[in-house]
Amino acid sequence: MLARVVVGALLAAAAAKAEGASKKLTVDEMVKSAIEASPDVAAARARRDAAQAGADAVRGRMLPAVRLTDEQQHYDSPFVIQFGPGPGLTARNINTNTFVAAAGQPLVGLLHLSQDHAAASSTADGAAAQERALESGVREGVQAQLLRLFQARALADVARASEQQIQEQIDVTKARLAAGAGTNADVLRIQVAQANARQQEIQAEAQATIARASLLTALGIPVDDTTVDFEEPTALLTDARPLPVFAAGRDLALGHRPELAATRLAADAADHTGKARLYDLLPEVSLEAAYVHIHGQLLAPADEGYVGLKVDWPIWSWGASWYAKEAAASQAEAAAHQAEGTRRQVLLDVQSRLSQAGAAADAVAVAQATIASAEEAYRVTQALVKAGSGTTTDLLDAEAALTQAKLNLTRARYDQAIARVALDRATGG
Repeated sequence: MLARVVVGALLAAAAAKAEGASKKLTVDEMVKSAIEASPDVAAARARRDAAQAGADAVRGRMLPAVRLTDEQQHYDSPFVIQFGPGPGLTARNINTNTFVAAAGQPLVGLLHLSQDHAAASSTADGAAAQERALESGVREGVQAQLLRLFQARALADVARASEQQIQEQIDVTKARLAAGAGTNADVLRIQVAQANARQQEIQAEAQATIARASLLTALGIPVDDTTVDFEEPTALLTDARPLPVFAAGRDLALGHRPELAATRLAADAADHTGKARLYDLLPEVSLEAAYVHIHGQLLAPADEGYVGLKVDWPIWSWGASWYAKEAAASQAEAAAHQAEGTRRQVLLDVQSRLSQAGAAADAVAVAQATIASAEEAYRVTQALVKAGSGTTTDLLDAEAALTQAKLNLTRARYDQAIARVALDRATGG
């Protein structure tokens, strides 16, 4: 009975392990996990939260401020007013207490505070746009790296098939050699071709290993984890959408690229900051109201209240406010230039990605046409060799051409998908 329980437990553990080893992540699951695991995205999210909190803090300064103060004083002696002989009048006790509840509302200060709030809000929105830009970069990176992984696996399969095909030729050639119909040089040439195919397989497997490690790292998974695999990105590989013309791609990018939004918002924030520093040159005028309670002073009323205006104007600060305004204006100009530079770079990016995607599509068409010719050439050459009118060298050349055509088609198909992923990001998709 115990043995059956142990065996059952071992079988269940083995089944669970096998199930874990066969777990395959979809493209969407990988993108979501990579975004959640990205330190850069997490840092951008924290900067966005900090910027939003800063905007809320500035907004709070625009509202009435209420202050409570309570002062307890202990003097060395009471203050006694003598009017003649006798004990005198105690005007202030040795212990006094002053409690003040005051409220203040900035008036003229609302001018620069409103601009400071607008600048902080633009900064917060810009930080959110930067977060979206980083997420877009993570998405492109995951999709492109996944395509490179399966591209490497497909190249390894092509090389492996070629290696097996060459092995059949080796067997046939050795048989012919044993029958006296061939030479040892024929066998050696075929073995060299097989070694070349094996070398291509090794290189493709190394590329697949690197791509897999990069994906696992992006997902926050240890690179030596063997329980996770990935579904083939069929939707990305078979994307048949026509390429947009440059004008359409440009309009998409200008309307959807988060990098552009971030630089525009940075320019807006700098412009608002410049206006705020200009308004700082005006006097600060605030409305004040307070309730005062005094205990321990005979000549002061115990309870009183007042309302009034407070004006504060530092008329001489050695140019500090003026130069702060000048610095903010220069920062606004720099931010505007930065926004224009980003706009130009985005347009160049769209044009470059469109050209690469078009070239990749042309490469697929050429590779598809070439592989048909290579397959026919190999079939004819193989028939000639079997009929005795062809040489081993001819067959090796035809086989090498066919293998190269298959490799070119495989590379072209995946390169086209990678180019499409890059174009989608360039246009803000």
